[in-house]
Amino acid sequence: MLPTSQRRILLVDDDAQSIRLLLEVLRPLNLDVLVSTNGQSALEIIAQQTPDLILLDILMPELDGYDVCRAIKTNIETRDIPVIFISAMSETEDESAGLKLGAVDYITKPFHFDIVRSRVQTHLELRTAYRELARINHNLLEERRLIERVLANTRESEQFDRRYLATYIAPKEISMGDILLAAFRPDGTQHVMLGDFTGHGLTAAIGGPLVADLFYARTARNDGMGGIVEEINLKLFRTLPEGMFMAAIFLEISPDRRRVTLWNCGMREAYLFRDGRCQEKLSSTHFPRGLMQVSEPLGIEIEVRPDDKLYLYSDGFVEEMDAEKRMFGAERLLQLLQKIARGEETFDFLADTLARYRPKGEPQGDDMFMVEVRC
Repeated sequence: MLPTSQRRILLVDDDAQSIRLLLEVLRPLNLDVLVSTNGQSALEIIAQQTPDLILLDILMPELDGYDVCRAIKTNIETRDIPVIFISAMSETEDESAGLKLGAVDYITKPFHFDIVRSRVQTHLELRTAYRELARINHNLLEERRLIERVLANTRESEQFDRRYLATYIAPKEISMGDILLAAFRPDGTQHVMLGDFTGHGLTAAIGGPLVADLFYARTARNDGMGGIVEEINLKLFRTLPEGMFMAAIFLEISPDRRRVTLWNCGMREAYLFRDGRCQEKLSSTHFPRGLMQVSEPLGIEIEVRPDDKLYLYSDGFVEEMDAEKRMFGAERLLQLLQKIARGEETFDFLADTLARYRPKGEPQGDDMFMVEVRC
């Protein structure tokens, strides 16, 4: 907290007797006191020597106290300075008018010394506390930005292999909760994973590096996806706080690209398209990873043909809202994917459609990740 001697207060009153009384009242507080006898002079002083608190009379010639307060509160540089009105006007509507303009308090004349001193001291301490809170928030924001940069770097791994994939990635914020991983085993088997952690922001993003390191390390060792699915579940169950988990879809695609094994762990259904039509919807069959300690190594095996396409997506697409709070929904998404699967449209069309669906100027509601896997 700042030393008392560093606190600056501005008295604004055209009555010399009131100024003398206030100076006497405030003497024990050891403040740096500035004095102005009119509104225009007060605004000039405020612009040059920002006070920590302003005691402002209402009835003054030319610019009255209301005008001065209005000017202070509409200026981004001064609007946070607390203003206490001092006035001989003691009607409720007078006090209400002052408080509506943004004043923090209202003191009526004649002054009661102890009350004035107490209220001034209280609002100076609040001012100091707000400044300290702003400093702490600024430091936390800088730390968050640093962590977000680190998390972004861990997600943009050189190990991500884009072969046979088309992707659409639209994070809600830098520290996103969705994660997309893809790599080939030494034997030519492809592994793909799309995950969605509970929540948003840093809390949702912290699990990403844990999963990515494990996924890529075990894929490089030629391990099967079933074991990776199991180990990720155990790792998250032991590491994440209670109530936090990851919904995910895992794919293992054979080297000849004729067989796909799929684990849907709490995600939206995956779509298998053939000849531009949805051939199969692959719903969740396993628990989300990290939710409970269970053994579920077996996935669903699917025979696929050349040019078949699999679409995996996070729920941000279907849960996007319009102005009437209606969700975009799975059926609309499926219709768009039909056009994309046929080659009539691209993921840019999907992005434009979603942007038009949400209210103008509104940010998207959640992370949006989608991957097209070509067989």
